[in-house]
Amino acid sequence: MKHILLTVLLFAPFCGHAQLQGQARLDSLLKELPKLTADSNGVMLLLKIGGLYQSTNPDRCMSYTRKAMALGEQVAFPKGVALAHNMLALAQMGTGKYPAAYDNFLKALKGFESLGDSRRVATTYGNIGILFSYQGETKKARDQQHKAEQIGLELDDSDLLSVTYLGLAATYGPDDDQRVVLDYVQKAAFQAQRGSDSLRISEMLANLGAVHANLEEFDTALYYQERALRIRRELGMEESTSSILANIGKIHLNMSGYRVDGGKNEVPRSKRLEHAQQAIRYLKEAIMYAERHHLTGALIDQNLALSRAYEVHEDDALALDAHKRFVVLNDSVYNADNAKLISDLETKRMVELKEKDIEIARLEVEKKRNERWFFIAGIVLLLGIMGSLFRSFRKQRQANVVITKEKKRSEDLLLNILPAEVAEELMDSGTAVAKHFEQATILFTDFKGFTQASETMTPQDLVAELNTCFAAFDHIITARGIEKIKTIGDAYMCVGGLPDPQSSSPVSVIHAALEMQAFMTSRKAERDAQGLPAFEMRVGIHTGPVVAGIVGVKKFQYDIWGDTVNTASRMESSGEVGQVNISETTYGHVKNEPGLMFTPRGKVQAKGKGEMEMYFVSHAS
Repeated sequence: MKHILLTVLLFAPFCGHAQLQGQARLDSLLKELPKLTADSNGVMLLLKIGGLYQSTNPDRCMSYTRKAMALGEQVAFPKGVALAHNMLALAQMGTGKYPAAYDNFLKALKGFESLGDSRRVATTYGNIGILFSYQGETKKARDQQHKAEQIGLELDDSDLLSVTYLGLAATYGPDDDQRVVLDYVQKAAFQAQRGSDSLRISEMLANLGAVHANLEEFDTALYYQERALRIRRELGMEESTSSILANIGKIHLNMSGYRVDGGKNEVPRSKRLEHAQQAIRYLKEAIMYAERHHLTGALIDQNLALSRAYEVHEDDALALDAHKRFVVLNDSVYNADNAKLISDLETKRMVELKEKDIEIARLEVEKKRNERWFFIAGIVLLLGIMGSLFRSFRKQRQANVVITKEKKRSEDLLLNILPAEVAEELMDSGTAVAKHFEQATILFTDFKGFTQASETMTPQDLVAELNTCFAAFDHIITARGIEKIKTIGDAYMCVGGLPDPQSSSPVSVIHAALEMQAFMTSRKAERDAQGLPAFEMRVGIHTGPVVAGIVGVKKFQYDIWGDTVNTASRMESSGEVGQVNISETTYGHVKNEPGLMFTPRGKVQAKGKGEMEMYFVSHAS
């Protein structure tokens, strides 16, 4: 069982959470009920009370919400009616009433659209996407989340974007590309970092743990999930604590060697039982919170996992009981009035358990018969081991020397392909967290007429010439503390200001670009004199914020993302051969630097960016 579910916070009509606001807040609002007025204030009072009951008593939440809806219609308060439909849908979805929840979400959406409330339109799209995810409707779920994302980008709303990216990540299953999932979770984390909401931070930690669990990096997964759990407990968030407890339980179940396909991973029995026991402990606590808050959907998944944990722990009777609860809950949500199917499943389960008992008994008889032979073989083996121990000891000493050399080679190779700071973090903890840099200066190069030149050269000569040019570029940027990112065909990309912001500045990158152009000019003159094809080059530079980190789990690659990258690429493509073309932003950082001369180009059309101010930069004469 590889799949650990990502947790996604549902968008509620109000910003607070019941556990955070407390019983005192609820008691205060209930005292206001006798003074309830038939107007918009009365509607909002009923909605606030319903919201405080949402995670502790869904039935009361729905009762107060329906009263608010009726009063809102009576006093012609469309905003209150739309909020009531949304809250009612959230409560219904939490208790597994999916068709009713979908109907109320659509009514809420229509109301928010008529009011022109873009943010709540987006949150409703997101909640509908989560509902489709619960039902396995992946394409529909993604369509809804992308609608929410578009509005979030237009509003520049970090909270909205954070939850929307988590919603998109949750639409990917265990067999999908987990790099896509990690990308969405990292985008969500980046948006969450723009605020200081502890709950959002907990959400990011939980989902990073879920992605690492799906990648079978279980120790890292437990680290993130347990950090998220501590924050949730400090906040008193029982409802969402249940999902994190369940994920920790399922990670331990994975570590026990359990597999849904019936196969077995080789895990020693003592470790298998130890992890199964941990899984049972966490899953039972998760179920306790889920039952307290009537989380039917969560209870289905948690009871199924608990059944498997008991099976691994060899508690067949308890495994059967948990499986029965799973079947009853599952049918109550997905296929009501299906008693015969439940009976058939129970019968099949009992037959399987009986067959397992028979197999265990047969193995016990065989075990006793073989124990005598094992004893005799053990004596012979012990004599052989004693004779070979001395030889093994000498070989081990030699092997340790070889291992030490190989370890040094591996570390040197990692330092050659990753920045030192990132490589050390990866070697120390097994992972490297993506980071946001407020200011980085990106340089792109591209050879003019590369395709035509390559047609006149042999493959060996083409690669040799590219290597000569790029090796020269490597020496130039290394001397100035600039980080090489990658080469893409005949394009070269590097960046100043990361991973250490003090390593280089925008002016360092410009000087490096001018040295590159000088090298290419000299190289062309040399090859022209020999009658050989030569390259000419455009260079573009832009400065701005980026996110940097490691992509993939094999053949690590340090990469950067953000609109700054796209703009730098446009500076290159909008430049001219032999020139260094920079953006207005970069110009603002270096315009007062001595030794540089700038030629304004005015507004230049850049593909996908519109008109942008650009400057050619050169050495002052």
